[in-house]
Amino acid sequence: MLTNLRQALYEERANLRRARQQVKRRRRSAAAKGEGLGGRREGLTPDDALGAMSNAVKDMIRAFKQVEKPFLVDGLDEPRRRRGDRESWADDAAGYSSGGIGEDEHADYLYARSRYRKCTIKQRFLWLRYKSKALGLLDAIMRIEVRRIGFQTSHISVQLRQMGQTLDDFDDRMEAIDRIENRLSRIVGVRRID
Repeated sequence: MLTNLRQALYEERANLRRARQQVKRRRRSAAAKGEGLGGRREGLTPDDALGAMSNAVKDMIRAFKQVEKPFLVDGLDEPRRRRGDRESWADDAAGYSSGGIGEDEHADYLYARSRYRKCTIKQRFLWLRYKSKALGLLDAIMRIEVRRIGFQTSHISVQLRQMGQTLDDFDDRMEAIDRIENRLSRIVGVRRID
């Protein structure tokens, strides 16, 4: 169950990240076309809603790490660090300057290779203590997934509606062009060849 919960949390974080990037891209392309509003609108924007969901997922990941910690094999729950201030400073500077992996990606890597302890009587009693927290996290992440899917579905329906309106406008323009061609052909006597 812990493995499934970890996978759901990290997948949802990645999906929310992708959704926020798409919203930002749409906003930039609308602003470039002159369709966007000049300033910030009143009320919640799609980015605010996705940001709130992302923050909730980050909090859930922190809570999950506390739930998972007693069940991990010793030594794998903490990232290994080099000794010496100079080496760690140089590594951090190199990571930032070269666009290296961020803290989230590093955490994903570490938790992707986590191993759990063998299930003993002690582990089973610990599980009874932490099971309600794990089930609560699983329920909460499912609710966030449903909200994100609803958010994305509503944006897709809006885009399809806009696309339909654009196609209707295009059809109207084509009909107008056909009428103009018919009038011109009557006046000038020119026939259109397809």
